[in-house]
Amino acid sequence: MLLGAAFVLEVIAGSMGTNLSPLALHFGQNFHPAQILTHIFVTDPRPGAHFLSRLISVFFEGIIIYGFGSQLEILWGRRHFLKYFLISLLGGVLVWSAVGSVLPVAVWGMGAGIAGMLIAYAVIWPDRQVLLFFVFPVKMKWLILGLFIFIFLFALGGSLDTVVLYSGGALAGALYLFYHARRGRVMAESSSGFQGSTRSSSISSGIGAEHLKEKKSGGLFSWWENRQKKKRLAKKQAEIDRRISMKEEVDRLLEKISNEGMDSLTRKEKAFLDDASREF
Repeated sequence: MLLGAAFVLEVIAGSMGTNLSPLALHFGQNFHPAQILTHIFVTDPRPGAHFLSRLISVFFEGIIIYGFGSQLEILWGRRHFLKYFLISLLGGVLVWSAVGSVLPVAVWGMGAGIAGMLIAYAVIWPDRQVLLFFVFPVKMKWLILGLFIFIFLFALGGSLDTVVLYSGGALAGALYLFYHARRGRVMAESSSGFQGSTRSSSISSGIGAEHLKEKKSGGLFSWWENRQKKKRLAKKQAEIDRRISMKEEVDRLLEKISNEGMDSLTRKEKAFLDDASREF
């Protein structure tokens, strides 16, 4: 709704001859701190920008935000979802600012936030199928992979500003997810997926139950849990193997003492027996 309202205001202002370029995010002397916020709601501030292309852009952005963002909001809660979306947007701004001197062009739109949102959706539900172009079923992990291939090809065509913005949002979102995954908070068994959320009622609903089932079966948190479990099991197995090897060596040395006497042991073998006696 906010995106649609901003688009209507932009069209009205543009039809009145208002210069909307200052609302986009600029680098250098044309930069203003307010642009960090205003550039998000601009579809295309360039004079003579085609109305239909802007309308299509707003339509698809709205579909993506509603279709994917609404489910993340149910899972995380509105406050955490908005926080994540804003962090992704800020990531796009920061990455673009880092290369702004090399790429001195203005940028605009919610692309960075949308990229971060899609990353989150694909990480949490990698095997969930969505309809590409409302027709072709495809798993989210392959959709995101295809999206980044498309972005790379887009960059080869000269649209580096868009690529930088999207990549920054995706990177910021991925880092944020990884940060919380290490603490077991991205897909925690709480109602929202983040500790401290108040949306506990959602978990008792059909949608909440579905999310809980999916949380247990896949996603970044499950991957991290399995990885940590494998590391713990490998460590325990290594300790078991070490103790078995030590016991075998103790048996060998005891047999040597039985056959040849204590004086037959080297200094190193005696030290080994001392260590083994303390451990066993």
